[in-house]
Amino acid sequence: MMKRHIEVFRRRREGKTDYKKRKALITSRLPFVRTFVSSHNVYAQLIKAAPSGDVTLVSASSTQLPKFGWKGAKKNIPACYLTGLLLAKKSQAFGVEDAVLYTGLSAYRSGSRFSAIVKGALDGGLKVRVSEDSLPPEERLSGSHISSYAASMKKSDPDLYNLRFGRMISAGLEPENLGQNFAQVKEAITNYKPDLFRKAGKDKGG
Repeated sequence: MMKRHIEVFRRRREGKTDYKKRKALITSRLPFVRTFVSSHNVYAQLIKAAPSGDVTLVSASSTQLPKFGWKGAKKNIPACYLTGLLLAKKSQAFGVEDAVLYTGLSAYRSGSRFSAIVKGALDGGLKVRVSEDSLPPEERLSGSHISSYAASMKKSDPDLYNLRFGRMISAGLEPENLGQNFAQVKEAITNYKPDLFRKAGKDKGG
């Protein structure tokens, strides 16, 4: 008996598209949140599926955080949260209040950087359907665990402390004070008025 050949779509073979997830987000008729983490930064986009191709409504990245006063690393949990918060604030300029998650072929993991982005988006007013239990605890979002680790290392191994946190220190921030910097940046983004930056229907922030 001959075996039936099951055709696999090219993008699925190439590891680019999960068509089951893709169908779910299209039928929802809502924009979807998509993220990407590079070796140094994290990026988040709010995308609308369309017959002619996906349209990026608004985007945010951790590279934009320094203009709000951020001096920490650009791909840790606090930076992910702030990027999600910024994405939500920008989405307000487009009147977007609801969105769905799209992780592609990756799995959504509790406490991950992606879940930190989602938490930031939620706190910024973007309604995303996700279990509250999957979101990182407050101490990780604010970087308290990093501050405690840095304070302990500063006493036990000053050389490793300077090596490990050299970039943050050179930016003018002692890692023990990361939580304070996080609170200041969070407030700055919360007070951000994206509509003031929109010109001719374009979001100048990203």
